[in-house]
Amino acid sequence: YFIQGYETWQGQIEKVDNSYRLPLKKIVIASWLKKLMEEKFGDADVPLITNAVNLAHFFNEDKRFNSPARILLMHHEAEYKGMNDALKALEIVKSNKPDVEIIMFGTKKPADIPNGIEFHLKPYGEKLRQLYCSSDIFVSPSWSEGCQLPPMEAMACQCAVVASNVGGIPDYSIPGKTALVFEPRDIQTMANHIIYLLENPDELKRISFAGYQHIKHFTWDHTAQKMEQIFLNALAEQA
Repeated sequence: YFIQGYETWQGQIEKVDNSYRLPLKKIVIASWLKKLMEEKFGDADVPLITNAVNLAHFFNEDKRFNSPARILLMHHEAEYKGMNDALKALEIVKSNKPDVEIIMFGTKKPADIPNGIEFHLKPYGEKLRQLYCSSDIFVSPSWSEGCQLPPMEAMACQCAVVASNVGGIPDYSIPGKTALVFEPRDIQTMANHIIYLLENPDELKRISFAGYQHIKHFTWDHTAQKMEQIFLNALAEQA
């Protein structure tokens, strides 16, 4: 049973919970899910396999820092993605650093996007990589996630990541070293972290490079090997 999130968003919590009580071997993609399986469902033997990033698709061979700086984030209409929080934080940032550029991308262009924000619709493949590479800071403001990929992709492209401490962030980042982390819905701290990086270019460069050095160890080859080993161990137990 490959668990990638606590999938209760359609309101059928009892059905979801009952599925976790089935006699199946569980595999989770984030430590918070592993903790949930143990504490709520009494299953302490749940292997963790964190998501990975494809370094052949997300890379930056010529990292350059912009002046004024460019801040990138992914737009999503779901409330739990924290977009309203991010916009409020960016208002604070703009009041301190009015020249900063804000870029968004998403699968649907919002009708109420604030003036002055550059928006890219469905930038897949090379277009998405170029967005990451051309930006200085990537902001991830979600209230909840499974193990989100965009911060990993941004780190692989040497963006400095400012992210809420949810989903995979505790598993693939080191707060203060490879990313700046805040608690979900903490708008002021989100803004403070962004302003800190804007006012301290050496720290911006340090986080950008450290994030890349760290995330490049999270490869799909390594993840596939871990998954294969779980299957081999399960087969050995049945022999």
